[in-house]
Amino acid sequence: MKQVNWVIQKNLIRQETLERLRKAFQEHNISFEEVFVIPFSDELPRLSKPEAFNIFYGSTTLMLTAYNHPVYRQGIFFNPDHFQMATYLSKWGKYLLNNDGMVTSFKEFVSGNYEKDSIWFIRPNADNKSFSGTVMRFENIQEWAENLATADAAELTLDSLLFVSSPKKIDKEWRNFIVEGKVISSCRYQLAGESSVSDIDVPASMLEFVEKHCQEYIPNEIFVMDVALMENTYYIIECNCFNGTGFYQNDMSKIIYAITHYIEKSMINRNS
Repeated sequence: MKQVNWVIQKNLIRQETLERLRKAFQEHNISFEEVFVIPFSDELPRLSKPEAFNIFYGSTTLMLTAYNHPVYRQGIFFNPDHFQMATYLSKWGKYLLNNDGMVTSFKEFVSGNYEKDSIWFIRPNADNKSFSGTVMRFENIQEWAENLATADAAELTLDSLLFVSSPKKIDKEWRNFIVEGKVISSCRYQLAGESSVSDIDVPASMLEFVEKHCQEYIPNEIFVMDVALMENTYYIIECNCFNGTGFYQNDMSKIIYAITHYIEKSMINRNS
């Protein structure tokens, strides 16, 4: 059986996060190495254990470069068809926070007959971080589209798929790290629209909501789900690929151990 080895990006990551990761690996005697990643490079850094089952954690650059590698992609828990808003809407329907949303393109949306001062929540359909989700007036989205028409940027174009919906007033938001449909660690990260982190305010009813809907669909055996509380009802905001998702005050030790144990168990099952 292959050894499980974690590959952690050491640049462009908060020092506090790096220290917590090191502590988690050392606590469970899990192999890891730290690498320097050149921003926007499509070359992976040289790994000390290329024969191992390498699990990557770091920036989008590292995640996508490893995903595009024929061997190392096994350590990226991602599938672009699974991690997108259109899929979540199809699978979870009314339990998705923005269930009134639609998938469209910049070109298609700005040609719509909407009031210039109408307010919209807009984000990429894909989990590609091409821009951050935001609330904008329709006329400002039109101006953005005009700029894209003359911009020389392959990552975001007039044909890029968006997910647009009405804005929502959210009471609380939580981040849940999930392995095999079970929440390993949860943490609140927003309260009444403001950043507010707590690993204490984690209601059992919210955890039950998450695990119930994991029985209906999961984008991967290892992933992250953000959940909102709005008007006393829980909703799924989105899912994230684990390999590049921030931890807040989530229990890194439990998460690292659970993922490592799952991969080791999977390799044993494949070889039996």
